[in-house]
Amino acid sequence: MTVPGRDVEIRGERRARRFARRAGCALAVVAFGCTSPKPEASPTRGKPIASVDAKDRGPDGSHLGALTQLASAPWGQRLDKRRTFSLPFPDAAHWTHVKFWGVTTLAGWRYGDDHHAVAAAFTFDPPEQPASIEGCARSFAEWGLVRAHAFDLDVGDARVSDVFWPGARGGQPATVRIFVLDAQRRSVFGVSRYPSAYAVYPAWTDACLVVGLSVPERDVGALASEVRDRLVRDALPSLVAKPGEGQKALEAKIDVD
Repeated sequence: MTVPGRDVEIRGERRARRFARRAGCALAVVAFGCTSPKPEASPTRGKPIASVDAKDRGPDGSHLGALTQLASAPWGQRLDKRRTFSLPFPDAAHWTHVKFWGVTTLAGWRYGDDHHAVAAAFTFDPPEQPASIEGCARSFAEWGLVRAHAFDLDVGDARVSDVFWPGARGGQPATVRIFVLDAQRRSVFGVSRYPSAYAVYPAWTDACLVVGLSVPERDVGALASEVRDRLVRDALPSLVAKPGEGQKALEAKIDVD
C-alpha cells in the first residue's frame, strides 16, 4: 500500500542516493568549513581488506579493486584543459575529465564510471587583492557550508596543515594549506562516508585556486582513507601552477562568490 507523501519521500531519497554516488562525493569535496561531531567508526574500518585479483583492479573493477589500484599504482601528470596547472594522479591515464552537476569547476576528474574517487579544481576572485591563503580559504569554506547544508552533508573537524609546496614556481610562496576531513550523509539507507581533503594554493595574486578530492568509503572501510591520505601526501603538494595565469583560470564560470 502506498502511503501518501511517503512514496514521494522514498523516490526523493533514491534520487538523492543516486546523486550522492555520482556527484555527491564531489560535493563532499567542496562542503567545507562547517564542523559537526566526528562520524561513527565504520564496522569494517581497521579490519584487513580481502585480496583482489589483478583483473578486478582499476577503474572498471569493483570499488575495492579500484581503490586497491589507486593505493599502489605509479604516478602520472594530468593538466586542466586551460593548461594553467598540472596535478599528479596514481594510474593517471584512467582519470576521466568530467563536469559535476550543479558545481562549476576549473577542472574535474573521476576514477571510473562509478566515481571510485573524484578530484576538482576551483578558481574564483579573491576577497581582497592580492589573493591570500587566508582569504581564499575563508571564501571557499563559506561557499561549501551552504552546499553542505543543502545536501544534508555533515563534515567533521578538519585537520589543517601548512606544508611545503615543491610545485611553487616563479616566486610563488612555497607553502600550501591542506585541510583533511571526513564527510558523511545520513539517510534511510544508512550512512555514506567520504574521506576528503582540499588544498588552498597561493598560485596567483589575482585569483584563488583550490583543489579538492574525495574517496567514497562504501564497503571498503579504512582503504578509502588510505587512498585519500596517499593523495594528500603525494599529489596535493606536487601541483604545479603556471605563473601569471590567474585571469586565464578565471575565464571558467565562477561559482564561488
